[in-house]
Amino acid sequence: MAGPSGAATVAGSGAVTGEPTATGAAEPTATATGTARPTATGGVKPTAVTPVRTSDPGDGGNWFGALQKCPNGGQATEVQRLEFADLTGDGVKDALVARTCQASTSYWPSTVEVFDGTTGEKPKRIGTILKDVGSDDLPWFQSLSVSGKVVTVKTYGTSAKGQQSCPDLKLTYRYEYRSGAFTRIGRQATTVADCLVIR
Repeated sequence: MAGPSGAATVAGSGAVTGEPTATGAAEPTATATGTARPTATGGVKPTAVTPVRTSDPGDGGNWFGALQKCPNGGQATEVQRLEFADLTGDGVKDALVARTCQASTSYWPSTVEVFDGTTGEKPKRIGTILKDVGSDDLPWFQSLSVSGKVVTVKTYGTSAKGQQSCPDLKLTYRYEYRSGAFTRIGRQATTVADCLVIR
C-alpha cells in the first residue's frame, strides 16, 4: 500500500478538489473554494465540503474521504501534506495526512490524522497528532518527518500574548507511536518578533 509523498498546496483563494471517478478514486479538479458548479443534470453541486487534494496517492487508500469533517457547516477540509511511513511496524506504510479547515479570518489550527496502511478503501484512523495542543498553541502545519515510530512535526503557532492574526511561535513537536496510540514526547517553542506568514 505504499505510495509517493505528495504535498497539497492551496494558493490564494483557489483550491483543488477531488471528484470521485467510477473506480472510487478522486481526480483533481481546480475550483475556487466555497463555489458551486453546474452538474450534468443541470443542478448545482457545492464544492465547499470536498477535501482539498492535488494528487492521487495511487495506493488504493481512501484517506481523504476518511478525514474528520470540519465542525462548521460548509467549512472545507484542506489537506496540507500527505506522507507515508510504517509507524505500526507491520511492514506496510501508514498514511499521515496534515489537514486544516477553511477559515474566513486568521487561520484554523492544523492536525495530522494517521491511518493504518493495511485498511485500504476503509481506512482505520490510528491517531490524531496535534489535537492535544490545538486549543493552546493553535498550530499551523509546516512540515513533518518520521524516524522509526517517532513523528516530528514543525508548525507555526500563537502564544498567549499573541494574536491569531499574527502568529508569533515556531514550534516543533515529537510524538511516538506505542501501545496503539501516539504520545507526545517533546515540544520546543521559539518566539519571534515579527508575524509569521500563514499560507
